This record gives sequence, structure tokens and C-alpha cells, in this order.
Amino acid sequence: MSPRAKSAHAPLSLPMLDAVAEQFRALGEPARLKLLQLLLAAAGFVTRREEGTKSVYALSDETTEALCSIMCDRVTRRAESELRVLRGR
Repeated sequence: MSPRAKSAHAPLSLPMLDAVAEQFRALGEPARLKLLQLLLAAAGFVTRREEGTKSVYALSDETTEALCSIMCDRVTRRAESELRVLRGR
């Protein structure tokens, strides 16, 4: 994945952070992540090749990379916001 640009979005409010956290809790179970991995492959978001007993996944194109970047930015913003709260800002 290429380096992602710094997000220009304003910090999310606490209710919005709660909503984002709920979405990530839904993905916090390894079995759900495995299912998501399979669904992404079936939908063409990733390519898969076998290497011995392992499957190696790669992003299929720039659009998929952009989608992943958006989610990474969301996680980063959430963590930064929580850190500010912990620091009392």
C-alpha cells in the first residue's frame, strides 16, 4: 500500500466515535474477519494465490487500496481523538 495522505477531516464527536467503534467491534472476531476476507476475494477486492498450505492475499487495484486507506484514516482519527480525551484536551 502506498503512503496515505494526512486526513483533512475534522475530529469526530464522541457519539460518532462510538458509532465507528461499534462498526469495528462487529469486525473484532477472527471468524468474522475470515468471512470478510473470503467475501472481499469473492467480490474482487483482493487477489489470492496459494503458497504451499497458505493463501497469500493482495489488493486487486488502486480503488481497493483507497478503500483501505479510508478505513486506516478512520482508525487513526479515532485513536488520535481518544488520545486527546485521555490527555484532557
